[in-house]
Amino acid sequence: ALVVVGGWFALGTLVGTPAAPTGRARSVLRGGAVALAAAPFLQVLMFVGDVRGTSILGALPRFLDAFEYTPGAMLGLRAILGAVIAAAVLSTGVPSGRGQSSAVFAAAGVLYLVTLAYAGHSRSMGTPWRGIPVDVVHTAAVVAWLGGLGALALGAVRTDSAQATIDVFVRFGAVARVAVLTILFTGVVQTLRLHSGITSLFTESHGRWLMLKVLVVVAMLRVAEVNRRRTALRISGSDAQVARRAELLRRATVPEFAVGLVVVALTAVVVASHFS
Repeated sequence: ALVVVGGWFALGTLVGTPAAPTGRARSVLRGGAVALAAAPFLQVLMFVGDVRGTSILGALPRFLDAFEYTPGAMLGLRAILGAVIAAAVLSTGVPSGRGQSSAVFAAAGVLYLVTLAYAGHSRSMGTPWRGIPVDVVHTAAVVAWLGGLGALALGAVRTDSAQATIDVFVRFGAVARVAVLTILFTGVVQTLRLHSGITSLFTESHGRWLMLKVLVVVAMLRVAEVNRRRTALRISGSDAQVARRAELLRRATVPEFAVGLVVVALTAVVVASHFS
């Protein structure tokens, strides 16, 4: 959900104003916005249920009990921020450009990322003063890269000119390169922070899942490199040839985004895994 909504926002802010979402794109964006609030709300109920020894329904009247604990408070704050983001998306859509609404939207998104980092390994393990900001930057770069791909796949760019569409892909390629370098750097920093040595990457559950995630990311980078080469090729020939190249670029985002979703799924497993 964060990737879908944040990616559309990142594309419009960093690359150019995307087209207004219609049809499937509008449904996906609205569903993602609702999930940003609903998922942490359910997590709060699960958390309270675990702490108080009750069911999820039984945790409803004790919702505020979550704020007695740091992880529960982060989940609760995330649910509130998600509700704010969802209300904005459902009422006025995802903002784009550099206006006041975009600044407020970005601030809510950054705080959302902070709650993610503050309730996980970035805080619970060593040097949280370094782990939390690094995790926020890491996740933001993932949203910009993978979410931007998702937005392109959903049809965020709709122009009458095939050349204009190609120009958008070229600009996104520049943003994606910066995002990938950021992901790699922050990923290395987090790995060194969480694991005392290389052997633990293979002997602990968290390390093994992390290594699998790295392998999938490498595969995604390979797909991305093929796509970047396509955008780097000189565009020439007839209008039909240019339009054909633009359509190929649109289709090329789908497999890259699909591999990215696998990375997201593995990330969820890594976050929930134990160091044992």
